[in-house]
Amino acid sequence: MPKSKFKSKYLKNKEKQNGKVGRGRHFFDCKTEAEFKAIVTKLEQAWALGCSDTEAAFYAGISKAGLSRYIKSSEKIAERKELLKCNPVLISRQEVIKAIQAGNAKLALKLLERVKRDEFALRQENVNTTQEAPDIILEDAVPQTKKKKGVKK
Repeated sequence: MPKSKFKSKYLKNKEKQNGKVGRGRHFFDCKTEAEFKAIVTKLEQAWALGCSDTEAAFYAGISKAGLSRYIKSSEKIAERKELLKCNPVLISRQEVIKAIQAGNAKLALKLLERVKRDEFALRQENVNTTQEAPDIILEDAVPQTKKKKGVKK
């Protein structure tokens, strides 16, 4: 008797809970729970450095497709990834503030030039507010050809 191609919703959900996808396939090629946790730890380390998903997958030694399935499996994982990717920006902001507090006037001015452009920018942004096309005169746009001397028609 052939097996059914379709599994019940219960079995599909049970497999997702066990770290498996589809036909009992694991997210990553690991045999133990410790290997799985090691991969997740490497992914989190890479994301905390601001790495892309491709870079994180390479660092953890997994395929990009496996990582994609893992992220889609849970909203918590996707949210954790986005939060970890904010880490480098937060650290950079802290370092800038520390340098400014230490008396680095050049860095303070540079920060103001970028954050408060309207007050401290060195250049003005030229914004074209009109959307009209310029008038084009076709007679001026087409070059005139000179008549050759000595050629008669």
